[in-house]
This record gives sequence, structure tokens and C-alpha cells, in this order.
Amino acid sequence: MAADKQKESKSPAKHPLMYAFSVFILLIIVVTFVGTPVASQMGGGATLIFGSYNGKDISYYPGNYLSRQKDNIAARAAEDGNDTNVQWVAYQVWKSAFQATAVHMAILEKAKNSGFDVSEARIDEALATYGPYIRDGKFDPDLYRQVSSREKMETRKLFKEDLIQGQVINDLQYGQRFSSREIEFIKEMGKTRRSFSIMAITPDSFPSDEVIAYGNEHTELFRKASFARITIKASADAARNVLDKLKEAPATFEDTAKTQSKDAYAEKGGLVGPQFYYSFKNEFEDESQARTVFSLAKDTLSDVIETPYGWIIYKCIEPASAPDWNDQQTVQVARSYIERYERGTIEDYLMELAAATKIEAAGLSFEAAADKAGFTRFDLNELTVNYGNIEIFPPVPEGEDNLLAGAAFSEDFFKELFVLENDEISNPVLVGENVILAKSLETTVLTEEELGIIDFYYPLIVQQYQQEELQRSILESELLEDNFDDIFSQYFLN
Repeated sequence: MAADKQKESKSPAKHPLMYAFSVFILLIIVVTFVGTPVASQMGGGATLIFGSYNGKDISYYPGNYLSRQKDNIAARAAEDGNDTNVQWVAYQVWKSAFQATAVHMAILEKAKNSGFDVSEARIDEALATYGPYIRDGKFDPDLYRQVSSREKMETRKLFKEDLIQGQVINDLQYGQRFSSREIEFIKEMGKTRRSFSIMAITPDSFPSDEVIAYGNEHTELFRKASFARITIKASADAARNVLDKLKEAPATFEDTAKTQSKDAYAEKGGLVGPQFYYSFKNEFEDESQARTVFSLAKDTLSDVIETPYGWIIYKCIEPASAPDWNDQQTVQVARSYIERYERGTIEDYLMELAAATKIEAAGLSFEAAADKAGFTRFDLNELTVNYGNIEIFPPVPEGEDNLLAGAAFSEDFFKELFVLENDEISNPVLVGENVILAKSLETTVLTEEELGIIDFYYPLIVQQYQQEELQRSILESELLEDNFDDIFSQYFLN
């Protein structure tokens, strides 16, 4: 069945208009990013050098490995035809070709260092079987004779390198043997499937009363004042001169800001507007300076304050006032602050709320307790322990409204849920920003026949991970000098 799906995915039905549009996109990429503008900047016969691997240039010129990779990847991108951002598509095409070339060079170097090579006879066989001299499914001697000696040598070199790379990858990845005990262990991991009813308690359940209680404990953070400011870039002395003149003529602050200030508020006469202290203090390296400015009386000026952005003079427009918890905007500001900086306060509250709900569910029912509290409830069916959502097992769903986002990467999620007896309710579990309770519904054990597909898929998945790890180790290697973005920007975007 899996093989059939793979075959089907190779030849998807193409809508004629979509296919034509895809080809059009490819033509735009070729004309815009590979044609005359690039050629004119490169000069006749020149190459583009995107970086190096172990001191050897990773270069582009027509007909070389990077060039072929670029053409192949561009063709696939054109068939996809699902992105009309031409520059982004071109970047992805060229970047992928660059990375493929870096991997190619690294593998060839590994082969050379180990003394590995391929015979001339094998190269001949490859050229005669699937090389560029095939016509009507067979090697055509006339077609071969029409090609120049230089092109034949270049083609032969490229085929040799492909054969070496293919054999190295085969030895590194596909030469693996898997113990029957290893595969049986994987089967054992996946054969037990559990179904659960999930109750999700979200941060929305953190009530305004708790927000206000937190605010009253941290009143200073939510005091509000309004300011204007002037930023002088030249020097501290220049800023002091401005301050002296303002003290002599306070009414000129707005005009001085418009003519001399160098920041985003200058056009508005320096007006910054209302500020909450918790946000305002972040603009200062020394919080004592923030406290001093926040204590200014109406219409008074601060001293010159040195900052990384220049020398600033503040004017108090409205002095600091205590938070008004009858004002819903102030409550919302405090809530946003807690969500961003004090998430643990919300999490602790939700965990306690979940624990109380669990107790109530024991007296009512899991479903009734969720309905009474207004919490979202949904079912997860046939879940297995799949930490990290590896492909060999069914993925952990993210649940209704993504309430279980991140569950697949939570050890506590699996530890709590998969030790439950049927109808037992879990302890509260923090999943992302939500807290959940889970009730175990039923357990299913798969048959050996149902698990048989693992015999086929497990080696393929391991090989996939090995290939990704090989590529990652090369692309993150200190031997790779990656100047791709700079070169692409210079030749393709300007």
C-alpha cells in the first residue's frame, strides 16, 4: 500500500493552467536571475564563487555540478508552481544547489581520503545506460560522435563523481544491517495504543481578580506617566547647552524638539505620550535614572541623561499616577505583562485550578466537570508513545484549536498519560501554555500483522535520519566557508 502511494505521488495530476503558470515562473527565474544581468556582471567566461569547502572553491559556471543542480532544482520548483515570489523561489533554488554542491564536494573528499574510486568500465556502463547519448532508450554512437572531446571529458568527470557519491552514500547509509531484536523493540514500543479524553485549561481562565491582585502587589510597575523628550546626538556639552536654554525658556521645548532632536518623536515636538513604568524603565541602563524621571513633577525637566542612543532630556507632561484597576485597559496591560514576563504566575494558578477540577470530576464525571467549568474537552484516539513525532508511529495530534501544541515534545505528557488505568484521571500536565487533565478511555494492542509494516519502514527512516545527519554535519562544518547570501545579493538582487 505504501509503495502504491509513493508511485501515485510521483505523477500528480496537473491542471493545464497551473502547469503553464509553473513553466512561466521557471522562465522568469531563468531570464531574471541566470540570464543577461548576471552574465554582464560576471564578464565573459567568469565564474561565480559562493564559498569553499576545505579550501576548494564552490563555484558556478555553465555545465558544472552546481549548474546542473540549479537546473534540476529549478525544474522541480517550476512543477510545484505554488509560490509566485520569484526572488524567493530563485534564492531557494540557488541556495539548495549551493548546499548540494558543498555536500557533493565533502563526500568526494571523504572518498579520496579513503582511497575509494570507480573503474573506467563502470563509468562506460553508466554512460551507455542512462547518459546523455541515449536515444529511443538505447546508446546512440552517432549522438556520441557529435559531441566535442571537451564536453565528453566533462560529462565523464561528472558521471564519475556521481557514481562515487552514490557509492559512498550507499555504504554509509544503506549498508546498515538491523538486528531483528532492534526492530522487535521498536514494534513493542508502538503496539500499545491508548485513547484519552482531554480537558484543556487555557490562560483565559486566569481571572481579572488575579491580575488585579498581582498588580496591587507590584503597583510600581503599572504606574503611568506622560513625557516628551529631546535626543541630542552631538555631545553631552551640546545637550547641556540645549537644557540651559530650555530652563530659560521652557515654552520652546516643542519647537526645540522639532528642530534639534534626533529621534522618532521629533516631528511630534518630542511627545512620547503615556508610559507604564515597567516598559519605560527598559530604556535606561541604570534603573535609578528611570525612577528619577518618573518622579518628575508636571512641566519639569530632567537632567541630561546619557544613553547608547545619545543624550536625552525629558519633560514631564503628566506626572506618574497609581494604576486604576477600574480601567479595563490598565487591567489588560497588566495581564499582557504577566503573560510575557511572569508566565509562571499563570501556570501555577492553572495547575491549582486543574487539581481542584480533578477532585470535582471524581464526584461528578470527567465530562460533567469540564462542562461545568466551561473547559474545552476532546478525545485523542489510538495514541502511542511517540516523543518527537518520529515518522514510524502515528503523530501526537495538536488537538482542538492547537491546545496540545508541543505535547509530542513533553516528557511529562507521556509519563502522566501512559501510566493511567482505564477510567483513571491524570494529574495536571503543563502542555505549552495550557494545562490539561486526561482520562484514560481504552487500550488497544495491535496484532503482529498490523505491526509488520515497521519491518519495511524502520530501515528507511533510519537511513533518512542518517542522510540528514550527514548533510547537517557537512553544512555546519568549520571546513565550509559559506558566502552564499552575500554573493547572491550582489549578483542577483542588485
